[in-house]
Amino acid sequence: MAISPGFSTAVSALHANQLRMATASNNISNAQTEGYNRQRVDVTFSQSSPEQGVRIGDGARVRDVNRMVDDFMIREEIDQTGKLGTTKTRSELASRLDGFFDEPEGGGISGRIQEFFRKVSDLSNNPGGDVERTQVLSMGRELSKLMSDRDTQLSGYQKEIDDRVTQKLRDINNSIRQIADLNIRIGQVENGTGQEAMALRDQRDQLTRELSEKIGINYYEDNQGSYNIQMKNGGHSLVNKGEATTLSRGLKTEGGAITFSGITLDDGVPKELSDGIRDGEIGAMLRIRDETIPELRGRLDDLAQSMIGEVNKVHAKGVGLEYQDSARASMATGDPTAQLQDEKSSKLPFGELFQAGQVDFAVHNKATGQIEMVSVQLDGNEVLEDGSSGDIVSKINRAVGDAAADSEWLSAGDLQAGLSNGHLELKTSEGVDFALKSGPDGREQIKTTWEGSVASGGQLQFRVRGPGGEVSTSPASPISYGSGAGGADIAEAINAAGSRVSANWNASKNELTLSAPGGYEIEVKKDTGSFMEDAGIDGSSNLFAAVGINTFFTLDQGQNVAEGVSSAAGSMKLDPYVEGSPERVHAGHLGARLSDAGEPRRDSNGEVVYEIGVGDNSAALDMLDLQSAGFEIGGGKPRTFGEHYAGTISRAGAEKANADSLVEFQQRVMDQIKEQRESVSGVNTEEELVRMMNFQRGYQAASKVISSTDRMFQSLLQSV
Repeated sequence: MAISPGFSTAVSALHANQLRMATASNNISNAQTEGYNRQRVDVTFSQSSPEQGVRIGDGARVRDVNRMVDDFMIREEIDQTGKLGTTKTRSELASRLDGFFDEPEGGGISGRIQEFFRKVSDLSNNPGGDVERTQVLSMGRELSKLMSDRDTQLSGYQKEIDDRVTQKLRDINNSIRQIADLNIRIGQVENGTGQEAMALRDQRDQLTRELSEKIGINYYEDNQGSYNIQMKNGGHSLVNKGEATTLSRGLKTEGGAITFSGITLDDGVPKELSDGIRDGEIGAMLRIRDETIPELRGRLDDLAQSMIGEVNKVHAKGVGLEYQDSARASMATGDPTAQLQDEKSSKLPFGELFQAGQVDFAVHNKATGQIEMVSVQLDGNEVLEDGSSGDIVSKINRAVGDAAADSEWLSAGDLQAGLSNGHLELKTSEGVDFALKSGPDGREQIKTTWEGSVASGGQLQFRVRGPGGEVSTSPASPISYGSGAGGADIAEAINAAGSRVSANWNASKNELTLSAPGGYEIEVKKDTGSFMEDAGIDGSSNLFAAVGINTFFTLDQGQNVAEGVSSAAGSMKLDPYVEGSPERVHAGHLGARLSDAGEPRRDSNGEVVYEIGVGDNSAALDMLDLQSAGFEIGGGKPRTFGEHYAGTISRAGAEKANADSLVEFQQRVMDQIKEQRESVSGVNTEEELVRMMNFQRGYQAASKVISSTDRMFQSLLQSV
C-alpha cells in the first residue's frame, strides 16, 4: 500500500482515541456530579478512496460528542421530582405540626380539660371551700393559657412558613431567570456551530428538575431548542424562550400587622395564583399554611367557643358567696342598636346564646336584710340600648321602678342599668347590693295554666337541644300569632308549623302544654309578642352569658373575635369578674328564703324571695355535667369537649401519617425512574476504565502503525 494513506489513517485513529480518552476522563471526573449526563464520542469510518486501482479505507472520522440521554426518562424524572418535592416538604412540615399536639398522658390541653372538671367535682363536694374555689380558678387559668399558647404556636408556624415561601419564591425566580438565559445561550451555540451545547443542556435540565421540585411544572422543547415552562396547575407561563416571569408574595395589612396574602405572577397583568399552586415544595407549604393549620386552629376556636359558652351559661345562672354592688359585662357590643342574637351586627361573640326568657334580680338591703325581687321578661328580640322602651337597659330600669312602686324601701334608682363603651353595666345606690337569678334551663315539657289571651301578637320560635347536645332552631321560620290569641290559637299555630315542638290545649283546665320528643329539651328562642309573659312561662334568657356578666371565661378583644379577625382559642382567659376572687366562683344558686313554717317568703309584690345563704352545689354539679355532655362543636355529630380535642390531635397525626406514607411511595417511584435514567445517562466508572484501556491500546496500535510506516519511508529513501 502507499505510505501516505497509512500515515493519514493512523493519525485519524490517534485523533479518535485521544477524544475517546478525553471523553472517558470527563465522564469519570463527573461521575458524582448532579445532573451530569454521560457523553460518548460518535466515530464513523471515512469514505474509502482508490489507491492504484484498489479501494482502501481512509481511517476513522469523529462526527460529534453527544450526551447519552433518553428525553422521555428526563421528562418523567422532572415530573416525579415535583411530586417528591411536594410529599417531602409536606411530611417535614406535618411532622413539626404533629409535635405541637404531642401531649404526655394527663398533660397538655386534654389533661387540663380533665383536671378542670376534676377541680369542679371537688368544689361540688365542698361548695363553700376557699381552696376548692381557688383550684377551679387556677385550672381554668391554666387551660386558657394552654389554649392561647397552642394557638400562638400555630399562628407563629404560619408566619414561619410565610418566610419560607418568600425565600422559596426568590429561589424559583432565580431558577426561572437562569433557564431563560440558558435558552438564549444554547440557541447561540447550537445555531452557530451546529453542535450540541452539552454542558449547557445538562445545566438547564438540572435547573428544570430543581424548579419542578420547588413548584411543579410542565415543559416542552420547541424546534429552536428552547424550553418553554408552565406551572402545572393553571398553565401560567414561567419561561418562554428567553423571557422569564416573576412570582411575588402578596401582602395585606391585618390587625395592624403586614401578613402574607398569596402568590402573584406578573406577566404584564398580575394574577393571584395561590389557590392553583398544589405541587412542589411551595404547594406543600401553601397546603399546610392555608388548609391544615387553619383547620386545626378552627377546631381549637370551636372548642374554646363551645367551652366558654357552655361554662358561662351555667356559671352566669349561679351565685357566689356574696352580693355585689355592681356588674360590668366583659363583652362589648359594636352596635347597641343591633339584636344580641345577630352576632354579625352586634359583634358579641356569644350573642347567639341570648333568647326569650326571664332574668331576676334579688335586690338586697344591706342594713335590714330585706330583699325585693325584680323580674325582667325578655322576648329574645331586644337590643341593649337604642333609647326606646324595647331595649334591655330600659326594660331593667323600668322593672326596678315598677317593683319600687309597691316596695316599702326600694327606690327606682337603687339598681340602675346602663351602657358604657358598649358594655352593659349594673350599679346600685349606697346601702344596696344585689344578686342575679336566671330562669330555668330547657325542659322536655313546659306546662302553664293560662286564662285569657295575649295582649299583643308576635312571632314565636324555639331552640331545641337533642339528647347528644345538638342544638337547632325549630321551626326554621318563626310561628306568627295575632293579638288576642288564646291558648287554643297558640297551640294550633305551633302544631301547624311542623316543628319538633308540639302543643296541647286543655280547655277544661285552661292548661297549655309544650312538649318535645323523648330526650329533647325546649327553650323559647324568640317571642316578639307577649305570649310568654301573658302565659307566665319563665325560662333562662342567657342574657348574662351572652354579654359576659358574672361569667367564668371571657375573650380578649371580643369584638374582633366576633368579626372573625382574632382567635377565640388565642383570646381565651378568665373573666375579670372571677380573676383573683374565688368567692365569686358560682357553686350554687339563689335559694328561696323560708318562713318559720317552712314556706317560701314573698316580697311586697308577692314574688318568692331568693337569697344568698341557702348555699348548695347545684351550679357546680351542672358545670360538672358538661364534661360528659355532647355538643355540636363546630357542627357535625355531638362530641364531648375531650372527644373533640382528641379528634384535633388525631387530625394532626393523620396529616403526618398520610404525608409519610406518600413520601415512602413517591421515593420508590423516584428511585425506579432514576435507576432507569442512570442505566442510559449515568456514569459507571468501572465500565469507563475498561473503555479507557481499550482506547489506550487503540492509541498504541495507531502509534505502532505510524512508527512502522516511518521505517518503511526511511527504507525507501535509503534505497533511492
